[in-house]
Amino acid sequence: MYSLDVNFLNDRPEYKPDVAKRSGRGGGVAIGGRRPLWIGLGVGLLLPLLTLASLLFLQNSNNALREDSAELDSQLQELQKQEAELKRLEADVKQAKDEATALATVFNQVKPWSALMQDLRDRIPPNVQITSVKQVAAPTPTGGGASPSPSPKSPTAVPPTYLEIIGKAKDFNDVNDLALMLERSPLVDGKAVQILGAKREAQERPLAPLTLPNQPQQAQTPDQQVRLPKLIDFSIRAGLTEMPASEMVDVLNAKGAKGLVTRLRVLQQKGVGQTPAKPQQKPAGAQTAEPKKAN
Repeated sequence: MYSLDVNFLNDRPEYKPDVAKRSGRGGGVAIGGRRPLWIGLGVGLLLPLLTLASLLFLQNSNNALREDSAELDSQLQELQKQEAELKRLEADVKQAKDEATALATVFNQVKPWSALMQDLRDRIPPNVQITSVKQVAAPTPTGGGASPSPSPKSPTAVPPTYLEIIGKAKDFNDVNDLALMLERSPLVDGKAVQILGAKREAQERPLAPLTLPNQPQQAQTPDQQVRLPKLIDFSIRAGLTEMPASEMVDVLNAKGAKGLVTRLRVLQQKGVGQTPAKPQQKPAGAQTAEPKKAN
């Protein structure tokens, strides 16, 4: 006989999870349970890919940096060449400026003889005759004084120039007049003019007779000889001014030193050897006038 097992409890909903559990124990894995596996697999593949991508990016960056470094090195070498050329040009410019300044200094210290002789001719009194003019060494200071130091107008220590003027004069007053005229000269240091000696001749000099060509010379008796009056033999020492020639352009031009004046003006146009302008000082005791207020 067959018996039928009928269990009506299986039809109840609260007993269905048990059936699912029982069926799950011996069956496969549910689809929803494989999601962590896929996530772990994706993460496992993503990390090597990210590492590989980072490595490729770093390699590309290193290559780009090497190229930039090589380009910068080439630019640096070019700039270094330009800097060396610039330094060479600056050295050439400095040398040219130094040479121009030295040339301007030489011109400033020059006192042309043409201007000196013309100024001396303009100042000779009527009864004075100059026989020689020569340049002499500066007198040795008494008491063992030191050599002259550079002045603001003449930055280089150059010993002053002295002239010795030798001649004849009718009397001593003419010698004094010549010394006074030399003191007023802009080319001469008025404090450095000194009469070294003045002495009257010991005896009168006979005037040589006039001789004509193709005419016999006649002998003269002592009574017929013409004798010149006794003159004064003098010697004057005058020191030249230490003022730069660039500050005496008008004086030198008036005395005929055209060449030196032209050179000085060219140097001044180029800005070489110019003397800085001194600020004007207000005279002592001067008061500034205040504007009057209107009533």
